[in-house]
Amino acid sequence: MHRRPYILLIILSATLIIAPLTAFLLGGRTMASEAKAAAPRISVVSTKVTPSPISTLDVLTIGTTLKNNAQRVDDLYVELKVRAEDGQEVLHAAQRGVGIDGGENQSVYWVWRIPGRLGSGDYTVQIGVYGPDRTTLYAMDETAGGFHVDAKTY
Repeated sequence: MHRRPYILLIILSATLIIAPLTAFLLGGRTMASEAKAAAPRISVVSTKVTPSPISTLDVLTIGTTLKNNAQRVDDLYVELKVRAEDGQEVLHAAQRGVGIDGGENQSVYWVWRIPGRLGSGDYTVQIGVYGPDRTTLYAMDETAGGFHVDAKTY
């Protein structure tokens, strides 16, 4: 019966020694802090659409800048959608395999010739950033940018 207090003391002493020793050997990091730091924190910093206004059959450039506020992340799926004033999707494009170093910005560009069938009006650019399988959403900006189309008549 006298051995039980010693076993409890040994377990308690081992816990108090091993946890700080492990943190010291890991450079002050713990497994919990490593797990938290590994999750990407991506944001859409800015999106530039040029030129605007634009005419049908002219070329539009859309550039968006993303920021990674965590460790390096690879294989991002960056999605672009352009919607008309009535909400109808008129363009859906994506770039796969985008990587961003931790604490860095990365720009992604698309070039689009405005189709002749597109009517005059204002259009909204939406940007979504997903994991490689497109099941994890990291960032979404539904009003990232916009432009105006002046339709040519033939």
